[in-house]
Amino acid sequence: MNRTETNTCLRLRGRFVGLVLVGCLAGQPDPDAAESAGFLQGKKVAVTVFAQNDQAKGLTKTAQSRIEEVMADNDVAVLDEQKAHELNDIFKTLEDPGAFVTAETFVENAKKFDIQGILAVYTTVEVVPGLADYFSATAHADIRFVDSATAKVRAISTPPMGIRGAPPSDGLTSNSAAMNAVQRAVDSAARLAGFEIAELTRAKSVDLALSDPTVYADGGVGFVKPDNEQALWDLASLEKQTWRTEEVTCTARAPAGGLAAVAGYIKDTNFRRRPERLYGSRVHIVDVANRKRVLCLDCSPVEMKSRQEPNTKQVLALTFVRSWRHLCAVTGNHVHFWDVERGVELARVPVPEEPTALCVVNNDREVWIVIRTKKGSWKYPIIRPIRQ
Repeated sequence: MNRTETNTCLRLRGRFVGLVLVGCLAGQPDPDAAESAGFLQGKKVAVTVFAQNDQAKGLTKTAQSRIEEVMADNDVAVLDEQKAHELNDIFKTLEDPGAFVTAETFVENAKKFDIQGILAVYTTVEVVPGLADYFSATAHADIRFVDSATAKVRAISTPPMGIRGAPPSDGLTSNSAAMNAVQRAVDSAARLAGFEIAELTRAKSVDLALSDPTVYADGGVGFVKPDNEQALWDLASLEKQTWRTEEVTCTARAPAGGLAAVAGYIKDTNFRRRPERLYGSRVHIVDVANRKRVLCLDCSPVEMKSRQEPNTKQVLALTFVRSWRHLCAVTGNHVHFWDVERGVELARVPVPEEPTALCVVNNDREVWIVIRTKKGSWKYPIIRPIRQ
């Protein structure tokens, strides 16, 4: 994202301080904001948090505690709660992230409350049910940052959460997932504002698995013919050698996140060895916008068929499950289930017989992977494994 600034003028005699809009790349603090954060070291600020949607309203104390902890780590004192409420009454405009603050009013009240800056944090939270018995949350935080050195107002906005590299926060309860997401969003905003984070809040994730298959009697489930989108082939960096080639058997695009999956079937031929031909398969995860491969997931090793793989090693169908985070693929022998964010295979379950189709079924709070074969259909519920 390119950094842009608008309305940077400052006139102290009753005029408005311009709002400086700053867009920062993740992990790269804005230089001007970093300078202001450094100015506040050893000084005092007022910190206030405003919820921007209903799900964030019950988490303002969580955001407040986290930003105050960050201030303490940066040797910045925080105005006590009672005086902060008094200040909020004066700066009613702070409730609106897009409002202006007059430099004259700011300087006058900064002296009255003996503060050298104001941090106003604006949070939004969204929580949705996960694939099994858990919840998944995303949060966003904006910071309006005013320091008495320049009286300029800067707006720092966090990068989006819920994409690869910044996954949602999982939790066994809606509140635990939301709390983790809010703390992460505050960390991200504070870091972009130039403050050092002693220990970044990490995204919590829930392990998943597939249960053993049972017969699925509903023949009306929405199976579709697997895609094989040729436009995605070049992004996968397929093998192409004299005696070793890789062909695409099917593809799938994620509903969101800009990712796609490309299934490759490898043939390795060498007439000087025995056996002469070896076969294997894998799935390439590609970033469509940036036109590059970001991950490679193994399905079947390049070798002779084993007793555990009597059918084809080819990936016959694959699909993302609700979003970009989880992917399911089926070969002639197994159903594979991956966490795409972590690049981890969560489950590999044998199929009763070679599949002909694959789909995802949502059933109330349950999500099933369903395969179809010539003799019928089987469902594999997505579950949270029970830890002993």
